[in-house]
Amino acid sequence: MGKKAVDNVRAANRIQKGSVLYTGGVAAEPGLDYRTMDVEGFNSPAEVTVVDYSAKRCSTSKKLRLLEDFERFFEHDRPKWAKVRWINVDGLNWQCIKLLATKYNLHRLAVEDLLSVQRTKIDLYPNRM
Repeated sequence: MGKKAVDNVRAANRIQKGSVLYTGGVAAEPGLDYRTMDVEGFNSPAEVTVVDYSAKRCSTSKKLRLLEDFERFFEHDRPKWAKVRWINVDGLNWQCIKLLATKYNLHRLAVEDLLSVQRTKIDLYPNRM
């Protein structure tokens, strides 16, 4: 049995015992279902900065550090004048990731990729953009 298979068996055993420690790869459908589960081990402080811009205007948010600040800020869409919203997140925090994934309907595989250490890449998903 290879290392990946052993890791998957260990992860399945932890899930059956009630632990939800994320180890990757164990799901009925590819990716991580952020709508129905919480992930342990990703509770580092996070700092979010949002930049809304167009060809004629730019607006940068204050640094958001508390989950309540994230939730309040993302209750609203980007301003109508802004063509692009750039969201910079420093730190891995599951609650922050879950909020952004829900708000922007991120693909399950993209969310799973956030939590795994790997090389930088780009994935294109149908119906996203």
